[in-house]
Amino acid sequence: MNVPPIVRHGAAWFRQWGTEKSPGTKIFSVSGPVKRPGNYEVPLGLPLSTLLEEHCGGMREDEGQGGDPGGSSVPLLPASMLGTGLDFESMAAAGTLLGSGGVIVIDEETCIVDALYNITRFYEHESCGKCTPCREGTYWMSEVFERLEAVTGASATSTSCGTWRTTSWARASARWATRRPCR
Repeated sequence: MNVPPIVRHGAAWFRQWGTEKSPGTKIFSVSGPVKRPGNYEVPLGLPLSTLLEEHCGGMREDEGQGGDPGGSSVPLLPASMLGTGLDFESMAAAGTLLGSGGVIVIDEETCIVDALYNITRFYEHESCGKCTPCREGTYWMSEVFERLEAVTGASATSTSCGTWRTTSWARASARWATRRPCR
């Protein structure tokens, strides 16, 4: 029988990694335009930039413009904040969440408006529709992105898609505000 190392060695052993308030390790699933996307178990507190550069081999071609550190339902981090530690406190201080650890990297070629519109349509479709804030919030966010998409279009330049910080916060805020009442 294979006994997990944390059971075999105990909590003190596991706490040697990570930070004081976020001890241990976490598995991050990295996707997007990196050289080696995949699943990586790293100590909590490791800078996101280190995960991307050292473990994932860096970007394939273009510069990164940011990404979701904890999955599609958390606010984005711009490239200037990719040095933020992958732990609960650092992510909260940066205005986002560690979430599921599903790191979605976004490069300069990606139109943020288009990407967020796609994610919002997914959440709109997947909403069970039982709570009004989620049902209505995701619908209206989808409407907003549809209007933005009509203005910018899929071939828009990165300048016209430079609203990504604002739109990612709006996207996350709509879902974040709507998820609390859901049971």
